[in-house]
Amino acid sequence: MMDGDDPRSYSLVRGPYAHVERRRSTQRAERDRRGIDLLVQIARSSPALDDMAELRDLVRTAIAVGAVRR
Repeated sequence: MMDGDDPRSYSLVRGPYAHVERRRSTQRAERDRRGIDLLVQIARSSPALDDMAELRDLVRTAIAVGAVRR
């Protein structure tokens, strides 16, 4: 069993799909970021009807509580 002090624990062989997993997580983060940017842009638009004001409040709340990743 290896613990954190064992030098071998830092040189473990990566799985054959490590690059695919890394690319997927990068793409997921990019999609999340673009979605958040779009929601923020919608929330900042100045002329708002009552429904849009409520949507802006929901988006701001979701961002503030960390329900969505940036």
